[in-house]
Amino acid sequence: MSKYDCTRNADRTLSYVGTNINMDGSVMTNEQIREERYRRGLCVECNGVPIQIYQIKKSRMNPLWSKKIKLTVPGESIDGKCLRCYPHLNPDKKHQERKNRRKHKSHTKKNLKETAQVIVLEASVISAVYDDESVASVQSSQTFNSAKEREAYHMEKVFSKQKAKSSRRLLRQPSIRQNVTRKLIREPSVLLKQSLITTKVTSWGASDEGLEPVSLNRRKKELSIDPIPPPPEDDTQSSETAISLEEIKSFVKDISDGGNSDITTDVLIQFIIDYPNDVDILAFCIGKIWDFCKANEDYKKSVISTSAPDDILQAMKTHSNNAQVQEQCCGALWALCNSPVNRKIIIRAGASARIIKAFVEHSHNEDVVSTGLGCLRMISPDAEARETISALSGIDHICRAMKVHSDIAWIQRDGCAFLSNCAVDVEKQQVAMATDIEIEVIINAFFNHPNDASVVNGCCFAIKNFTHEESNVRSFRLVDGLLEGLQKTIETTEDSNAKADAMGILEIFEASESDDYYLENQVLESISLIEVEDYRTMADEKMKQVIGLMEEYGWSRKIFAAILESLTKLSKQYPHEKEIIASDIVIQNILTQMNKYKDFSPIQSHGCELLEEMVKDNENCRSAIFDMDGCDTVVAAMKRHMDNTDIQRAGRCLLDGLSKDFPCDTEFDCYINQKMAAR
Repeated sequence: MSKYDCTRNADRTLSYVGTNINMDGSVMTNEQIREERYRRGLCVECNGVPIQIYQIKKSRMNPLWSKKIKLTVPGESIDGKCLRCYPHLNPDKKHQERKNRRKHKSHTKKNLKETAQVIVLEASVISAVYDDESVASVQSSQTFNSAKEREAYHMEKVFSKQKAKSSRRLLRQPSIRQNVTRKLIREPSVLLKQSLITTKVTSWGASDEGLEPVSLNRRKKELSIDPIPPPPEDDTQSSETAISLEEIKSFVKDISDGGNSDITTDVLIQFIIDYPNDVDILAFCIGKIWDFCKANEDYKKSVISTSAPDDILQAMKTHSNNAQVQEQCCGALWALCNSPVNRKIIIRAGASARIIKAFVEHSHNEDVVSTGLGCLRMISPDAEARETISALSGIDHICRAMKVHSDIAWIQRDGCAFLSNCAVDVEKQQVAMATDIEIEVIINAFFNHPNDASVVNGCCFAIKNFTHEESNVRSFRLVDGLLEGLQKTIETTEDSNAKADAMGILEIFEASESDDYYLENQVLESISLIEVEDYRTMADEKMKQVIGLMEEYGWSRKIFAAILESLTKLSKQYPHEKEIIASDIVIQNILTQMNKYKDFSPIQSHGCELLEEMVKDNENCRSAIFDMDGCDTVVAAMKRHMDNTDIQRAGRCLLDGLSKDFPCDTEFDCYINQKMAAR
């Protein structure tokens, strides 16, 4: 008995399936039960009696302070994880699973040894009944009304003989040997019953002297019972035992037409196991699992209760470079994600990592991206799946795939839903900060598909969830054209959800804009005070104060333009302290904001002027600007703002200064030629 059993027995009332009473006599809700479990260090996921996974230790100095110690109890918990909810973490389970597999393998071999000969006997009897001698004896006692009936009778017998030969070859296949044989022993077919009855009666055989009675019991002894060959060690099979894809398709169709989902599932999975390197067979079998699970709930129950998730993921790993296999596997996993229990099984089997790797290999394949996103959309609300996706940079891979397939509506819809699921942590009530590429793909989807209600709804839903974080509000609000687009959505869309989300986003944007207006005025006033001549403040301190505002207020175009203008004045006013400004961090911030706000002329103008001042008599600064593609940024600003004389003058001087050490003349000459051609 564990030393924590007494604690567990005392907490039997903290079960999600029972009735739990508070101290005031009211019934506890599931959320209250969860909080109480968390407070006592119990597992919050167990449906029944919770497992103790943490030891709560109170401080001697202050009883209000406490800390949690992760427990490791054999069979119950390991390093603070409940083994009932996470059985794959149990180190003792692996030994038991190996033991059970050996036991099952021994039982299977014994069962096959008893049943294989009976099934082959059926095929042999069918073949023997219609051999030449048997056909002759039947002909002697059979009368026909016409030659046409005789010909039809002969054709039927020839077909039966060919079918028996094909059946014998199919019976050698591992999938049929391990699934169909057991079914036939429990429920013998009518043909097998008739064949066994036939051996007990007397028939006539043909001889040179005439007809004489021959017992089929003697004939049965003469029949040779071919042993069933073991499964091939590789995919190279002999011509006698090889099975074609068409035969598998026909056989699966016959099995599925019977309506038994368990037998059909077992046959498909066995083919997947027996032919791991045949991509055509794998794609067909996994695709049939996908189709069956989409159409019938019984197949979902049958498939999820077997080793199918592991077998499908193994096929994805083995054939990671085959797009067809990846598509069928992602689709099959997607079809199985119909319930939280199934999603847990698929996630813990490793589906998240395998699908992300499929995106890395096949980001340009529309079918793989579409089915993979559908599955990720279903499993991404789970915390364990999000942790794996984050560790593999899955969000970046999905965003890049969305950019590649920007014109495919359903990819954009599912991609926005996936990004929203990954950003929101419902349990912790937290929203992640949106990255630049996430904002870019969501906004592109919104503008590229304005007439697709599902895409607009998905984009508005994602933006609404992201705006629960204050920093995300500014990032989305400052996107050019988004406010007008949301207003147009409210006026034109017929989707009530999209309209409600758009109205809510605009309300958040208006409140944020009002707050930021007063904040911007305060910061601009403080920057102007720094520039004032004050002998009590050293020049280097002034520069450091202004530089410190760059990171904090980079979201505001007005403030950042004022920062660039102030630094330009300070560098001219205190040239001996200019080295403080000419740092890689400052240069990186300037170029980043110039690329971000390409249409905002004050940032382009003051940015070029400050960079021009920094490159004077500073070779390291010139090298840093060139290495960060500063020439391209400056030329782009000059092209975009041809009528702005300040940008043209500062950009020309900056490129002249850089061309002393680096080949910036090419970009500048191209720009001049274009400008002259335009005039």
